[in-house]
Amino acid sequence: MYRVLLIICYVCIIYGTTNVHAAESEYNVHNSKIYFRFGESVIKSWFRENETAIADIDFVFSSINTQEFSKIRISGSASPEGSRHFNEQLSHNRAMALQKYLSDKFNISDSFFDINYSVSNISDSGDDRDLRYAEIVVVKKGTTHVDTIVRVADNSQSVEVEPANSKLSDYWLWGGLLLVFIIVGYLLSKVRFKIGRIGNNIESSFKIANSDYPLKTDKLNIEKKLISEDSVPSGSGGINGEQYTYGQLCHQPIIPELMQNIKNPQLKRYAKECNSRNSAKVFSMFKVQGEYCFWGLRVGPVVKTPTVSEMKQVLLKDPKTAQAVKERQVTPAMIRAVTYDLLREELGRCCGISKEEAGLAIGNQLDCAPHEDGSGYIFMVPNWAHKWFRHDGYVSKMLSELNR
Repeated sequence: MYRVLLIICYVCIIYGTTNVHAAESEYNVHNSKIYFRFGESVIKSWFRENETAIADIDFVFSSINTQEFSKIRISGSASPEGSRHFNEQLSHNRAMALQKYLSDKFNISDSFFDINYSVSNISDSGDDRDLRYAEIVVVKKGTTHVDTIVRVADNSQSVEVEPANSKLSDYWLWGGLLLVFIIVGYLLSKVRFKIGRIGNNIESSFKIANSDYPLKTDKLNIEKKLISEDSVPSGSGGINGEQYTYGQLCHQPIIPELMQNIKNPQLKRYAKECNSRNSAKVFSMFKVQGEYCFWGLRVGPVVKTPTVSEMKQVLLKDPKTAQAVKERQVTPAMIRAVTYDLLREELGRCCGISKEEAGLAIGNQLDCAPHEDGSGYIFMVPNWAHKWFRHDGYVSKMLSELNR
């Protein structure tokens, strides 16, 4: 039904607009796209088709007097990962980067530019890379709004325009209004579909990055976190003193300086497995049920974390913690003492060392920390990530259950 009505409106608009008097019988519109790398707003000529696009833009602006243009429209765009605020700023920065390039090279006044941006779209190609761009559209003087509608409708480069009477103009007016109502209705009907498609894309990305994740993901709320590869994890007790970038650490979570000093053979194998996994599938940070997911950064064995009832039973065996359970004053340290011991015991068993030695190896040789993950397991995670991404999921849930 929508398609039939759109065709009717199309005929009305073409019939009316091709008979509306315009200032010029011909016009010229040039457009090009400059693509950007993930999370960046710097124009790089070697990236994708940018070299050809930049050459086209330079040819247009060097061969035609800019005073002949009525408007230079630049639209920035970003792929849907990350927060809307970040994407809006990134899209705007990309558009401004292209404006600066033109202003600096061809001395064009800011008054010529019309800057726009868009965010959180879905690419027709299915490739989010196609959404990271800044597009330029150059319109020659004399082009009217009506001319532009005709060109969009039939993809023509020139239009013969004849004088129109008021009746034919009405066709365009009413056809245009009807088209607006239909498009609004159509878009509203597609909102749910688009939202679902975005969610499915994120879930698919998560499954690819974490193919061995122990939980079913179809009913989980999954978000992908947009983080610049050039960011340098820092703070939080002096992490990453070597100043590696986030992109480098995602490729090799256990850095070379640590690899050289790992003494235990099994411990070294665990570190190599983590690095090998992330060199093949570069780590991406997701949130699952609102909590950071460190599954892709795990090092060594994974141990099932206790349920609320199991944790309560363990705490009741010790007189000190038993009193805390009865008085509903269980602390985070009490919970972590239980879970950390489980991991140390398993690591000691696998590496042929004592529980105490395993505890020292986690921090000193691997520079890792025990992490109770939302997947229901505890495992080692590199300190640079564990401290940089603030979280308290498992412990908070245990406290709320045990102390209520």
